[in-house]
Amino acid sequence: MINLVFLLEEPSAKEALDRLLPRILPADVSFLCIPHEGKRDLKSPFRSSCVIGPCLTPGL
Repeated sequence: MINLVFLLEEPSAKEALDRLLPRILPADVSFLCIPHEGKRDLKSPFRSSCVIGPCLTPGL
């Protein structure tokens, strides 16, 4: 199974992808759309996450 994570700058982009992606992606591909409001907003909640945190840490 493939898991895609989209970090989006606008809630409207999340709404659009939530409607579009199920129509174009194969059934074995799941996705998660996470809207944010800037770099600081991205770092704080996901810093400790083992899935997304390492992607946001420089040098890892």
